[in-house]
Formats: sequence, C-alpha cells, structure tokens
Amino acid sequence: MSNLAKLDVVALDVSGKHYMSWALDIKMHLRSNGFLSTINASETTSDESKAKAMVFLRHHLHDNLRNEYITREDPVDLW
Repeated sequence: MSNLAKLDVVALDVSGKHYMSWALDIKMHLRSNGFLSTINASETTSDESKAKAMVFLRHHLHDNLRNEYITREDPVDLW
C-alpha cells in the first residue's frame, strides 16, 4: 500500500477559498487511517490518535493559520 502520509493535499489557504475540497481530502485521509473521530467533538478518542491527526492537519495548513492555532492540541479546535 502506498504511503498515505505523502497524500497530495494542498495546504488550506488563509482565505479559505478551496476549503471544501481541502476538507474532503482531509476527511478521506483521516477516515482511511482510523482518525475521523478525532474531528468530532462528541467522540472520545485517545491522545495518541489526536496527536497523529494534529500532525496531519497542521502539516496541511497555511503557515499563518498554523501559527494562529499553535497552542491548540485538539483536532476539533482546528476543524
């Protein structure tokens, strides 16, 4: 199986102009790795799962957005 960490997802721009396609790509990746529940506030997930989801989400954010949410540790906050 190919390395899904190398998934070609364009970083979310500050303007949010391609948010819908970004969100669909992110959801597919999180679902394929068993982390979709990390962006649902009503779900209980492990700290390890949250951390893995945060690494992926932060990697796919524009630098300005990444800096704005630098103190956040829960994927729900970014979603």
